[in-house]
Amino acid sequence: MSRWWWTTPSPGGALTSTTAWKDYDSLNRVEEDGTDRLYLYVDSTNTESNSTFYQEFKFSGGNDRLDWVMGASYFSESADQTSEVNAFTDSVDSILANLGMAPTPDGTLFGFTTAVMQANGIPLSLLGHRWNEKFVNGVDTTAYALYGDVIWHTTDRLNLTFGLRYTYDEKDFTWFNDMRSAPTLDATLDQMEALGIFGLLGIPREMYEFDIAFIDPPAMANKGILNGASQSWDDFSPRFVADYHFTDDLMGFASLAKGYKAGGFNSLQIGSEFANEEVWNFELGVKHSLRDYRLRYNASVYHYQYDDRQAIRLDTTTAIPRYVVDTSDLEAWGMDFDMHWQATDGLTLDFVAAYIDSTYKDYMTPEGDDLAGQPTGTPEWSIAGGFTYLWMLGDAGDLRLALRHAYRGETRCSDESEAQGTCGVSPVLRLGESQERTDVRLGWASADGKFGVAVYGNNVFDNQYVTALGTYGKTVLGTVGARVSEPRTWGVEMSVDF
Repeated sequence: MSRWWWTTPSPGGALTSTTAWKDYDSLNRVEEDGTDRLYLYVDSTNTESNSTFYQEFKFSGGNDRLDWVMGASYFSESADQTSEVNAFTDSVDSILANLGMAPTPDGTLFGFTTAVMQANGIPLSLLGHRWNEKFVNGVDTTAYALYGDVIWHTTDRLNLTFGLRYTYDEKDFTWFNDMRSAPTLDATLDQMEALGIFGLLGIPREMYEFDIAFIDPPAMANKGILNGASQSWDDFSPRFVADYHFTDDLMGFASLAKGYKAGGFNSLQIGSEFANEEVWNFELGVKHSLRDYRLRYNASVYHYQYDDRQAIRLDTTTAIPRYVVDTSDLEAWGMDFDMHWQATDGLTLDFVAAYIDSTYKDYMTPEGDDLAGQPTGTPEWSIAGGFTYLWMLGDAGDLRLALRHAYRGETRCSDESEAQGTCGVSPVLRLGESQERTDVRLGWASADGKFGVAVYGNNVFDNQYVTALGTYGKTVLGTVGARVSEPRTWGVEMSVDF
């Protein structure tokens, strides 16, 4: 990633240019069945490559009555993504048996055929062959924005802010889904065909050539066909802020702002599209500094409302589930509080607390569950606090000890979160329970700031939690894996500044 910027002062203000370029590649492979058994094996692999370019010009200035900023930006992205499902013919057999799709007496296809051949002295096997299905996507994105923001100092104590942003987004998307790939299986099928085995079995070769993952009607109708779609979205997003300084140390504020995120296309659903996301947020709060006590705190209450909030979820309406972006309407209200106290020259204390009540306004899941009025899963309470203590050792440098403890409340269950495997209690595992974590760090820095060394421990009490269940293979293989939070870790850091 590279970023360049420059600022040029002028009599009317300052012109700033920001240029950024990023190239990104990733490969993420997840073993989904949670076992070491070949007849249950399935994994998903996501490979991505993208490059982005960003250019912004910003002009700002001000006087005794007004501070202002205006600007324009351009963004472009070119990205490719390959989504794969990997299995073995053994696990494909298990899927066929569980779904009742195999035209054989024992409910399997590859296992039954192998048993018949070997019983008749034919040394061929259709088991143990790798099976791959993939969906290849590409997207070209361009986005333009114009914005402006003005702060009017109406009195020595009252400021009014008005801002407006216009955004235009355009995306060109492609889908390509071909038939499954299983080279060693096909080579064995070629041998069987040469020996005339299909005729003896009474099962045509075509019965062994099929897909199991991408089999919804649009995917089946477009195997081997490149599909594309284009769409654009635009939006005006305003914001209004009023802040009043009751004293030099006490300020109150109120703000109303709109946020926007462009729509898009689901990579595993040919011809799909999801709407742009919009959110309105209202916030009311105070910022207070008590200088005599070396204490400062901020407190606020807020309410926000989402229309078509975008979220990734596991769609279980297909034989093998798939991850899609789904949209829902939701609302929330909450409170935030943070405090910083310099108790002594060496001791600093801090504390943060947040409360939120987040519920769906309107959401019908792909599985047909109506979640209107139910929680979105976000815990109500999050609390964190800690201290640092600084020993100033003169020419020997500084020694700093820091400790921090955090608490996150239990997940608020809904029909959605229980079905997705992120909440609820099972006979074996607790999902979505409250979580706690303690981190500690002791560091030394030389008097000139050039050298440093530190030891640290994260999650020192080794509190581990089941954060979600991997239900990808649940419906077709009966396998469920657990995702667990990070264990205790220790480390040493060293730094040199030159």
